[in-house]
Amino acid sequence: MSAYVSVETAYKDQACLVAALREMGYEAEVHVEAVPLVGYHGDLRPQRAHVVIPRIQLGCAANDVGFERGADGSFKAHISQYDRSATFPAAKQQELRRRYAKAVTIKTAVAKGYRVVEEKQDGGRIKLRLRRYA
Repeated sequence: MSAYVSVETAYKDQACLVAALREMGYEAEVHVEAVPLVGYHGDLRPQRAHVVIPRIQLGCAANDVGFERGADGSFKAHISQYDRSATFPAAKQQELRRRYAKAVTIKTAVAKGYRVVEEKQDGGRIKLRLRRYA
């Protein structure tokens, strides 16, 4: 049984977190009340989460990856030691941070009357060009 590691994150917007995960190819489950995460044997773990990437989407030996909303509204990531090295390693976690930042930027820009006219990848960076609605 792989132990879970809990990591504080800067994620505060659930919709943007789910959008970033979807962009990475995951169909995250969203729960109003936190649910227990499931281990690779199908066992319920003590860690609970509001946003869950089901283990089946990560691999046959994977555990669920979850994001639990705290009292301050930010999310804590629960990722097993196995998944931190095999199915959801640091590179994927970094990609999630970039895609989350992109989703928040677009949401904020649209709310201020802008639209995205161009998106480019520059190495590991995502560059957006915005234009104000006329």
